[in-house]
Amino acid sequence: MKIKKLIGVAIIFLIVFSFYGCEPEPKIEYRTDPTLIYRAESKPITFGNKGSIRVEGTLTADEWNNVPEKIQIAIEAAHLKITDKMVFIEVFSRQGVTIIVTKGIDNTYMANNATTLYINLSKLDSSDLVDKIIEAVEKMRVVLFPAVG
Repeated sequence: MKIKKLIGVAIIFLIVFSFYGCEPEPKIEYRTDPTLIYRAESKPITFGNKGSIRVEGTLTADEWNNVPEKIQIAIEAAHLKITDKMVFIEVFSRQGVTIIVTKGIDNTYMANNATTLYINLSKLDSSDLVDKIIEAVEKMRVVLFPAVG
């Protein structure tokens, strides 16, 4: 009888402690890159009232490398290329002009209001970046000064 109790207790201990040593199911990691962080930098512009633009994005350090400079150069080039320079002066002379570089938009370039321009990270080195910035800035101006009539 003692042996049956001892075997019963041993089986219970084996069952209990077999679950104790199991590894828990791994948690799903939604954030695959731990260096993906919000970054922001202000860059000067040389036209109009010579203010600045704010470039921001949630990117890795490698992705962020040279992004503010590329944006600054593209905006300066777009200003030089456009015929009506007042479009850029009117839009970029306002306070709070922000360019957000993102990987999460379908559109390459999009102006959602009169102060924010979204640019897809994958398009920063494209040949039509300057033209697309001009188009977006013209849309930003229309939001500020809608056509009457």
